[in-house]
Amino acid sequence: MIELSTQTILIMSAISIITSAIALTFLWMANRDIKATAYWAIAPWLLFVNFSFFALQNVLPDFMRFVLSNWCGQLSFLLILLGIYQALCNRIPVEFVAAYFSIFAMLQLNFTYIYPSYEGRLLLGMSCLLITGIWILYCLFRYRRKATNKSAFLVGVGIIVLIIAAVIRGLSAVQPGNMGALQDQSFVMHWFMISVMISQQFFNFGLAIMVGAPRLERNQQTQQALVTANQSLAEAKLKAEEGSKLKSEFLANMSHEIRTPMNGVIGMLSLLEKEKLSEQQANYVNIARSSAQSLLTLINDILDFSKIEADKLELERISFSLPALVSELVTAFSYKVDPHNVELVLDTAEMKHLQLMGDPIRFRQILSNLLSNAIKFTKEGEIIVSLRTERTGTGIELSGFVKDTGIGVSKEEQSRLFASFTQIDATTTRKYGGTGLGLAIVKKLCELMGGDISVSSERGNGSQFSFHVLFEENNLEHDAAIYPQKEKAILLVESNASANQCMSQMLEMCGCKVDSAATLSNALSRIEQNQYDVVMLSRRVEQKHTDDWIKTIQRYQKADVIMLGSIADSEDKQAFLSLGYVDYLQKPLTPSNLKQLQKHCDEFHNQAEQPTEHQESQLFTGQHVLLVEDNKVNQIVATKMLDRMGLSVSIASNGAEALMLLVQHDDVQNPISLILMDCQMPEMDGFETTSRIRKGEGGEELKRIPIIALTANAMKGDEEACLEAGMNGYIAKPIQEEALTKSLSDFLRSY
Repeated sequence: MIELSTQTILIMSAISIITSAIALTFLWMANRDIKATAYWAIAPWLLFVNFSFFALQNVLPDFMRFVLSNWCGQLSFLLILLGIYQALCNRIPVEFVAAYFSIFAMLQLNFTYIYPSYEGRLLLGMSCLLITGIWILYCLFRYRRKATNKSAFLVGVGIIVLIIAAVIRGLSAVQPGNMGALQDQSFVMHWFMISVMISQQFFNFGLAIMVGAPRLERNQQTQQALVTANQSLAEAKLKAEEGSKLKSEFLANMSHEIRTPMNGVIGMLSLLEKEKLSEQQANYVNIARSSAQSLLTLINDILDFSKIEADKLELERISFSLPALVSELVTAFSYKVDPHNVELVLDTAEMKHLQLMGDPIRFRQILSNLLSNAIKFTKEGEIIVSLRTERTGTGIELSGFVKDTGIGVSKEEQSRLFASFTQIDATTTRKYGGTGLGLAIVKKLCELMGGDISVSSERGNGSQFSFHVLFEENNLEHDAAIYPQKEKAILLVESNASANQCMSQMLEMCGCKVDSAATLSNALSRIEQNQYDVVMLSRRVEQKHTDDWIKTIQRYQKADVIMLGSIADSEDKQAFLSLGYVDYLQKPLTPSNLKQLQKHCDEFHNQAEQPTEHQESQLFTGQHVLLVEDNKVNQIVATKMLDRMGLSVSIASNGAEALMLLVQHDDVQNPISLILMDCQMPEMDGFETTSRIRKGEGGEELKRIPIIALTANAMKGDEEACLEAGMNGYIAKPIQEEALTKSLSDFLRSY
């Protein structure tokens, strides 16, 4: 039978402890985010120091043999206790542990130096080992969780083995004939050291599992959190979709409710505009119409933002005249500028491609927003609108800028300019108003049209918004020359440097030879020295009125003199003609104004025949339409417009009346050729009415009659819904006479 000595078992224990120390050190290195592993990694190394001092006790001083050795042994188990506290409840009772170890340390010193006693030191060590073991068991039981049951069991088994060995070893200390540890070859001594090895292995497995438990628990929590988050996202997505649907329905309803009365306002103003008005009355109508259009623009901004949010904004592709669009737009905005303090200047000298293919409404929206902002934030100085076109590999690039001398924007604030619902600060909204949507919509529109927009500005020094967009060249329509192309000598008298320069360039593009003067004295000097065909005289030069200056000019010249006025002029055109001026033009000078100049260049004058008012009214003479509309004001507006086109009109207030009228109409000399159908009406709406007409309920011969929708809805999908219902066209309210004429021309004979 093999007999093991105490020394042999001691070496085996030391090897086992080193193995545990290395294993727990690697466990800590792999799990540094778990603080408990640091305590457990240090514990076996302290136990190894304890065993090393124990093995070398014959050559070491008393302090290392009896004091430091036992301190290391007790500390190793206390660190296991601290690690378990940290792992299970994330809270360590530092005060209690420190007090406990302090008492042990003082008693150890007492039994070493004051009352030296081997038995006392042995009983003290085993008692503390017993107390620490029970403390660990209490902690495992008190703070256990389902995930740590297995690890707590293994650590508990190791502690129980160690407690039993400590009790037996402690009892042996009181037996007679007790000897030093190295000389003790008894079974009790051997069992104690083997118990330490066994408990250490249980500790290794138990603590490793305990480290994995929180990770497993954390992974399960993460998985559960992901499942919960996915469910929340799904619910949020569903709510967002429902909210988006409700918002779209709300906006569509609001659009309908607001556009219906707006149709009456703008329609009546359009009709009034066609009447014989004085120039001042016409200005009042223009101002009222401009205000109504501003409200309509605000409505459209909100609707457009909703479409942009939903990524449902689409561009049209139609032919249009760029000079006509720009002239109309800039002229309309000139009414909003304070002419006494702000000069509005238009530069189209480099606008060489006139007939384009694209979405004119969206380009108008871009320019309108930029001009509106410039006017809003500029109280004195000037606003310059510059446009140019250039052929590129992908089409016609239209670029330009709107520059003002307004309040400007700091570098820090520029990053927020193109964000939705954003203005520079709250005071901007209070002082100037606005929704903060305009520039966000402009940027999106520029991007949709193959371009972009940028800003250059300084606080207090104005802003310049530069943009570019792409159009297709309209190959089906040749550019009609809007400028006279033979040289004429023109003197331009204008004190605003920017206006002077831009108008001179535009006139030079006409083929004219232009001299310019910024002061009256300079103008007089040129008039005395040169002969001119035309003199264009600004009404305000150097802050002085120039009405009577025509007499001075006529002393030296036989030139035609044209007065350049502004919206602020209270006199009408006739007042200036009576003074001897051949014409009166309002600034800013536009391509349309340049066309007007052609009549003062007789040898180049090739004025296209314009239809007279009488001719316009006979456009669809002798044809009959049915108007199905429930709103009385809208009935009046539409009827007046149709009357002006030479159409006879029957009216029905809802779908049921329309069907009855169609069935009863038996005038073969004046048959109904087209139906204008409102979509939302009481009793029977436009969609159901159209469906019934297509089924023949209005008469077999009318199953294919053209039906054009008149609707105040303006959301994406409305036009598609009308076409799917069997309608042939779509006109959004408020009804514009030009759009109505265009739609009718597709289905009726024009004369």
